[in-house]
Amino acid sequence: MTLSAVEEGFWAQVYKSPEERFWEKVDKSAGPNGCWIWMVGRSPPRPCTTYGQFYYKGRCRGVAHRFAWMLTNGPISESALMCHHCDNPPCVNPAHLFIGTHATNAQDALDKGRFPYTSITTRNVIGIRDWYVQEVVSLQDIADGYGLNYGQVSAIVTHRTWRHVP
Repeated sequence: MTLSAVEEGFWAQVYKSPEERFWEKVDKSAGPNGCWIWMVGRSPPRPCTTYGQFYYKGRCRGVAHRFAWMLTNGPISESALMCHHCDNPPCVNPAHLFIGTHATNAQDALDKGRFPYTSITTRNVIGIRDWYVQEVVSLQDIADGYGLNYGQVSAIVTHRTWRHVP
C-alpha cells in the first residue's frame, strides 16, 4: 500500500525530529548575532522572566534555551545553569548562552548591575519614596541618582519590595 502525497505530508509533520520541531518555533530574523526568540510556550510569568518551554516525548524537557544548547553543544549536567550573555530570557541563540553555577549566575547579575538592591539601605528606600511622593523628579531620574534601574525603583515606591519599610 502506498501513501498519497497528502498522507505523506501529514505523517512527515507528525514524525518530525525533535530538532526540526524545536527550531521551527524560533524566530531567527535578528541574524546570527542577534537574539533568537522562542515564539511559543513560555513559563508562567515571574518577575522579568518568560523562559520558553519545550515538550518532547510528551513531557516538558525544560527551558528552551537549555535544549538549544544541548542541540548544538551536547549534554550538560542537571545541576548546571544555562545563563544568557544577552539577559533576554526568551533568547535561544546558543552563541548568547553559557554554562554556569548559581555563584557564576549571581556574579554575572552583579557585574551587569542586575543584582537587586545590593547597595540599598532602609535610609535609601525612605529617600526614594520621599522623592517619589514629592513628584519633583521622574522614576528614571531617581533610579539614576541611586544607581538602580527603573524597575527596581518602581518596585520600591509601590511597596512590592521593601514592604517592611513604611
